Amino acid sequence: MPQNITPASELIHESWQNYRQHWLTYIEFGVWYLVLAVATWGVDVAVRTWADSRLQVAGFTLLAYIPIILLGLYISMVFIRVIWAHLSDVEPNYSQSLSDSKKRFWSLVGATLVVLAVIFSGTLLLIVPGIILYVRYRFFTYSIVIDGKKAMESLSESACLSKGKFWSVLWRATVITSFFLLAGSLLTSILYALVGTALGDTGKYFGELNPMFTLNGGDLLVTSLLPQLSLLVIFPLLMGADLALWDDLKKRSKQS
Repeated sequence: MPQNITPASELIHESWQNYRQHWLTYIEFGVWYLVLAVATWGVDVAVRTWADSRLQVAGFTLLAYIPIILLGLYISMVFIRVIWAHLSDVEPNYSQSLSDSKKRFWSLVGATLVVLAVIFSGTLLLIVPGIILYVRYRFFTYSIVIDGKKAMESLSESACLSKGKFWSVLWRATVITSFFLLAGSLLTSILYALVGTALGDTGKYFGELNPMFTLNGGDLLVTSLLPQLSLLVIFPLLMGADLALWDDLKKRSKQS
């Protein structure tokens, strides 16, 4: 099987070109993440108001976060399908994406829990097994969301795609993820500096912040919203490059 997988730089460039063409659609779609951020802020404020102890705050917050996390996962499924459609040069079918994502939702939840458990177990033994399992099962999400595979099928397909290409996939995944996470951190820092400056203290949101339990409602809203604003930009770029890598591996697999 050919080993010359597309370089990380080309995958990032392909994602950037796609983003340049469709950035407005991604920003509009990403507003849903801001809604989730506001919901998270509302939960934090409400729980801190009603709960009597930090233990209660932690417990109630965890329970309240579950539906928010699940809704965020569903939105991400639809978003991934939209990005994939653009990468494939076809017009996204939003109603179909919503319907298919609904049908495949619990398969993705189940597969995600299995993968997290397996990787966590491998990491407990040694760091290296966890990394190996991470690479092996990295692409299961796309097999479910885009190809409609069942949970266990998606794990098998992901393992087949990365078989014999561990270092190639690990290098590209690391470069792509690190590049966009650093870009996202930089963007978030700029937003924090701008908001802090507007409030009279440029470094207000840098360094060691007070614990969540003691932050006032305004600061809590800022620390909930600004990272999500960065996510509006970074998520489609990161997913675009990762989808391009997945597609490249699939094409090479079919050639073997």
